Amino acid sequence: MFQSKYKVCRIVDKKIQKLEKDFGMFLENSYKNFLKKYNVVECHQEFAFPVKENLIAGEDDISIDIILGFCKDEQEDIYSVNYDYQDRIPEDVMAIALVNESDWLCLHTNGKIHYWDHEVHDLYLDMKQPNTYLSQNVDLPFIANSFQELLEGIVHKERVK
Repeated sequence: MFQSKYKVCRIVDKKIQKLEKDFGMFLENSYKNFLKKYNVVECHQEFAFPVKENLIAGEDDISIDIILGFCKDEQEDIYSVNYDYQDRIPEDVMAIALVNESDWLCLHTNGKIHYWDHEVHDLYLDMKQPNTYLSQNVDLPFIANSFQELLEGIVHKERVK
């Protein structure tokens, strides 16, 4: 179903350990195995994860663009993305997949998967007070109990409709 965009590096186990340490995450085996087998997966919006009605702006599925991994392309590298978004997504989650072209599926420290919507959860400047931000909405919608549950729920886009 998935095809790796880049070769999996020989030191992937060390990179996974460093990722867990640096971001304070304990990654479940299914996610570690996914990274070891596929690394980065580009889905071209061919794959989706069906969601409950009205969970996300009336959408009935989440189009998956890229599942992040370890690579030199900063837009697909799990480290680069999470460092770039470290002040924009809540501290207890880590972006793992680009979805709907500008949003993220995030792995919570408790192992659950949540949805970060850039229009709802990003930081916005307070136009009334210079150099300040509005309060950030950190209540990310729940998507799946685990990475494994997410994988098991992903379907080819043609089958969603």
